[in-house]
Amino acid sequence: VPFLGIGIDHAYAGCGLGAQLMEFIHAYAREQGMGGIVLNVHYANTHAQALYMKMGYFQLGHSLQGQMMFMKRFPTDEK
Repeated sequence: VPFLGIGIDHAYAGCGLGAQLMEFIHAYAREQGMGGIVLNVHYANTHAQALYMKMGYFQLGHSLQGQMMFMKRFPTDEK
């Protein structure tokens, strides 16, 4: 199972880099044929949580480590 850790330095917060990074990750995941993304985020990281929700993620619950889990599914072309 692929696992990736990402973050934006506080000095660059609010510049839109998080959204750009997530769009790049979404495009790459789609190119690889993945059906979606599941991610964990610290419960205190409300800025990231808001970004994920804005980008179409929904909350799944909590990980065993106590982090919040979010998921985004990609639409398929299957009919």
